[in-house]
Amino acid sequence: MSDFKNKKTPVYKGSKYRVILYREIDKVWHFVRLSIAAPEQLLIETGLCGMKADQVQYKSLLRSTTDLEALRQEGLLWQAKGFGKPSYKHLSVMTLHFQLPRWRGAQSSAPWFENWAEQYLDPIYQVLDATANGHLKHHERISGNHLYYYSVFNPAAAKKAVEDISKAASQHYALEIYTGKREKTVNIPIDPSIPDYLRSILRGFEQTARILAEGLPILLPETDPLKPERIPFQPGDRVKGSELNLLRQLLKEKWGFDCQIWEPPIGIPTTVCLDGVPEHIKLRVIDAIKLSGNGQCYLLECDYGLFRIEPDLLLNGVYEGIAFDVSMSWVIYYTQHFSVVFCGGWLAAAAGELGHGSGQEQKTVQ
Repeated sequence: MSDFKNKKTPVYKGSKYRVILYREIDKVWHFVRLSIAAPEQLLIETGLCGMKADQVQYKSLLRSTTDLEALRQEGLLWQAKGFGKPSYKHLSVMTLHFQLPRWRGAQSSAPWFENWAEQYLDPIYQVLDATANGHLKHHERISGNHLYYYSVFNPAAAKKAVEDISKAASQHYALEIYTGKREKTVNIPIDPSIPDYLRSILRGFEQTARILAEGLPILLPETDPLKPERIPFQPGDRVKGSELNLLRQLLKEKWGFDCQIWEPPIGIPTTVCLDGVPEHIKLRVIDAIKLSGNGQCYLLECDYGLFRIEPDLLLNGVYEGIAFDVSMSWVIYYTQHFSVVFCGGWLAAAAGELGHGSGQEQKTVQ
């Protein structure tokens, strides 16, 4: 377990993208991971899924080639060798069933969340990412039962890694691990105080949610296998301890946000809501945030916690929560309905001006 915490693959801070491709040979999945290690230098890592890369190569790039072009060009060479992006139906699924204290609010606001994320969620992400052995498919929460479903290439290695993480945890939470071709259906007990007529309705909702979650990847069209993906948040980006408590307190005092359904407080100069943000607006708003020079930006994601975030990522992800910087002079609120709300002074004014005539739904409150 310590190997995955201490040995980090070098990632060039100027590049936020990578390409990972896979190939099955004799029923064993192999991977190649491409990233930018330094200006004009490509990092190529290869190995067996479920193990850290056993071959590492650096390749010089032409100055005229952008990072994204370099990743795609190298990806084409590996695609010619039979590497690609496998369909979900060809992968195994690891189901993790955590039993945690019940909490009615957002997951990240629970008193046990920080310790649980540090002891379990972050190490699990680290080991799967470091060994190119899969990623989180989806998760659900029912009455203190937290179910996490991971698509994995080497289920035995994935299960062993999670077992080791659980053994090494200083504080243990009830955990059951299942691997198979499909998500494990776990019988979640319903509170005995709930009337019988509501039980069948709750079971119906539960079953429908699982059917949709399982079928959605199959219904969605396959994406371009060579399209570089943004490198996800790293556990090292997570804000913890006293810094976390202070920022959450300031966010609540200044903006009244506490990981619940939120309405902008009365008295804010301008509020702009867009149902979808076009690319040219994203770029202009991000540039405005960079030029403000207010300092570190943060994202408080209601399910995953508080992270330091680069301005470039603020409008390039699907979030549910709120983003801000150390000045607390503005926020960007991401709703569960995929609309985006810009609040506070120059940011909302800029978003309103940029959004004018764009065809997006826009609401301005003076």
